[in-house]
Amino acid sequence: MNAYDLNEASGVLAPSGAFVITGHLRLLSVRAYGPMFAAAEAAMRHPNGQLVIDLVGVEFMNSSAVTALSRLILRARAATVRLTLRGNASLHWHGVTLRALGRLYPGAIV
Repeated sequence: MNAYDLNEASGVLAPSGAFVITGHLRLLSVRAYGPMFAAAEAAMRHPNGQLVIDLVGVEFMNSSAVTALSRLILRARAATVRLTLRGNASLHWHGVTLRALGRLYPGAIV
């Protein structure tokens, strides 16, 4: 299992192949998310051509995190990876944010 931990957030490539992000995403720049999202980048190169981004455990996401995630989604679209975004239905902002992110890749499952 590959993991990248920050003080308040973590990104883990789970055995299922899902990239699971939890915690508070509030780094100061888009670049700062590069090491965390590296596991998702690696998952996109997997032969099954599928990436699941699980955000159920994310409690807060700043604009740098949204931008970094947007760029990851655009790279998945360019690579024609089957993409699934999972969120927490009990958090209104998850639905709003994931619907907006899903528009970047019309073939994504949100």
